[in-house]
Amino acid sequence: MINTPKQISYEATGSFSKIVLDYVKGDEQLQPFFANPVSPDGIKKTIEARKLFATNRTLLVDVLQKHYANTNPTAQQLQNIQLLAHSNCFTVTTAHQPNIFTGHLYFIYKILHAIKLCEKLKADMPENDFVPVYYMGSEDADLDELGHIYINGIKHEWKTNQTGAVGRMRVDKALIQMLDTVQGEIAVHPFGKEIIDQMKTCYVEGTSIEQATFKLVNALFGDYGLIIVLPDDADYKRAFIPVVAKELKEQFSHSIVKETSIRFPKEYKVQAGGRELNMFYL
Repeated sequence: MINTPKQISYEATGSFSKIVLDYVKGDEQLQPFFANPVSPDGIKKTIEARKLFATNRTLLVDVLQKHYANTNPTAQQLQNIQLLAHSNCFTVTTAHQPNIFTGHLYFIYKILHAIKLCEKLKADMPENDFVPVYYMGSEDADLDELGHIYINGIKHEWKTNQTGAVGRMRVDKALIQMLDTVQGEIAVHPFGKEIIDQMKTCYVEGTSIEQATFKLVNALFGDYGLIIVLPDDADYKRAFIPVVAKELKEQFSHSIVKETSIRFPKEYKVQAGGRELNMFYL
C-alpha cells in the first residue's frame, strides 16, 4: 500500500482552541506566559534551561527499573532507561489518565507525537539524546471521564461501584463483560481480533487499571522505546515531600495561579484554576 502524507495547519483541523492556535503562532499577548516559542530555537533554549534544573536521575532510573522488572521490556526501552541517567538526555513527555481501553483517540495521537518529536530532535541535535515518555495520571478519581469509550457513536460505559483513584481500581466482571460486548463490533475490522486479544491479555480480572494500561501501552509502543512513568509510587512521592509540605502549610500554588489568571487575556478561557489546597484529596 502506498501512502502519500499531506501536512495541514493546526487551524485547518478545526480541533484546537483559539489559545492553542495563538500559542503555536506566537501571539504577542500570550508571550508573557511562556518561556520559549514553539520552534527549534525555542527547544534549544528550553534544553539549556533544563540543564540548570536539579533532577534526581538516579531515582528516576531506579524506579523505572523496578516498574519494568516484571515486564519484558524491549531493547530500545532498556537503552532509553539507561540514557536517562546521562545529563545530555532529555524527555518529550505527554501525560494522560488511564482511560479504559485507551479511551479517546487522542490518547494514541499524543503518544505518537512524543515519539516522532524525539526522532526529529535527535536528528536535529545528535549531541543529545531524547526519550519519549508517557506519564500516567493514575490518581485521577474522575471515573465519569475515564470509564467509557465510544465505538461508532455508541457509548459503552463501565458500571462499577469502585471509588477513588481510577488507576487503583481493579478489573472486575463488569469490565470484562464490557470488553466481550464490544468484541463483536471490533473483531470484524482489520486487526480487530488482534486488538481484542491484546486487550484481554492486559485487562485480566483482579489487575489494577494502572497495570492494565501499563501493559497495553507497552504492547503498543514498546518497540519505539516509549517509557511509562507511574507516579503513584512511594519512592517518587518521598522525593516530593518538601513540595507537599509547603502546599499544606502555605497553599502557595493557588495564589500563584490566581495572580496569573488575573493578568491573563480575558478572551481566553482559563480551563483549570486549581483549589485553595491544590492536591488530590485521597
